[in-house]
Amino acid sequence: QLSLNGVAYVAKRCYTLGDGSPVSILANRDQLVKEGVTLGRAEFFPQPFQLRILTVGSVPVLLGFDVMDFLVAREGVASLAESFVPSPASGITSTDYSSLTPAEKDELTTDSNTISSITWLLERERGDVQLRKYSGTLDHPKYSDKQGATINAFQHFVYLYSKKTLVLADIQGALNSQLRSLNRSNALSIASESHSRLSQNAVLFDLMSHTANRCVP
Repeated sequence: QLSLNGVAYVAKRCYTLGDGSPVSILANRDQLVKEGVTLGRAEFFPQPFQLRILTVGSVPVLLGFDVMDFLVAREGVASLAESFVPSPASGITSTDYSSLTPAEKDELTTDSNTISSITWLLERERGDVQLRKYSGTLDHPKYSDKQGATINAFQHFVYLYSKKTLVLADIQGALNSQLRSLNRSNALSIASESHSRLSQNAVLFDLMSHTANRCVP
């Protein structure tokens, strides 16, 4: 947990990729970058989704839901390779790190230095909120309640709006149960609330995506 410019974030790294074996520094980096790519793609869609609702009339929708605000960060970019000591939170001891070959390290090369680092995904702290899982990797249930039905509609919208090239999966949310009838008079205020990212109990996170080529964490 850390704070950047007064905003609380939670740092995330991979401890397993499903097979129970330790995750290498490079595999951790690649996995978190992929997750960042998925979040970056997904955050484009909430606003056009809400604007689309305006064309079909007054529809109850979730108030200001958005995709989790995130940063992909590197630990230790200020330390030179020979003096870099991983943090305890990284799960990597200095002895283990020093035993790695250069090819096994996540290093940045500048004109004058080689800088060691470990990658983290930083997400806005969600606080004490109730979580709900809406879909799995291949499982996309159909919901009858307004909250779940909104996510169903959003998933379908993303698929069509992306010209059938992107399917969001494994959707989880810390969502506000308050519903609002979206119409022309309040559309701008709702869009502003959604993209201000101040309502941290109204976000989707830990997304996966299916594309024409592969499944992306």
